[in-house]
Amino acid sequence: MADGGYRTKQKAEILDLIGEKGDYHFTAADIAEMLRKKGSGTGMSTVYRMLDKLTEEGTLRRYVIDGSSAACYQIAMADQNACRHHFHLKCLNCGSLFHVDCELIDKLTDHIATDHGFTVDHSKTVLYGYCEKCRTAENSDKGDLQ
Repeated sequence: MADGGYRTKQKAEILDLIGEKGDYHFTAADIAEMLRKKGSGTGMSTVYRMLDKLTEEGTLRRYVIDGSSAACYQIAMADQNACRHHFHLKCLNCGSLFHVDCELIDKLTDHIATDHGFTVDHSKTVLYGYCEKCRTAENSDKGDLQ
């Protein structure tokens, strides 16, 4: 991954953590929490500045899933349209965002295009519900989530 020029200790820490995320989405708060757990004194404003700079340089992609959630970031891949080819699932409890590459969803997308003349922009397509981890935790605490 490109490091965007001058490399400070804070920049190195942030780049290392971003590299650990692979192609998964993350927020500025995720990076700040990971830094805190590693004992780093890097502040939130530094995290935001670095994410903005890396986005401007093309190292990261920034997007907003909905109006009430923090911006998500992802390492920019060679295929800049990668998120336009799959749906996303967002957990209403923990806020995790998952990529879904699924043959059945591909068939649904084809059906919508063929039978309804509508092309789906998957980068804007989010299904909301509860992830397995949160459902399991909730079920053990007080019963099924609806």
